[in-house]
Amino acid sequence: MIEIVKDYNMMREIREMTRESVIEDIEERIGINNQ
Repeated sequence: MIEIVKDYNMMREIREMTRESVIEDIEERIGINNQ
């Protein structure tokens, strides 16, 4: 049971990191488009 929780927490951390990098990518693209 603990293993599942650990995997779930890791997945959540990875998802948070990817979400942040995706948002940064979009912000960069928008910034380039607006110039």
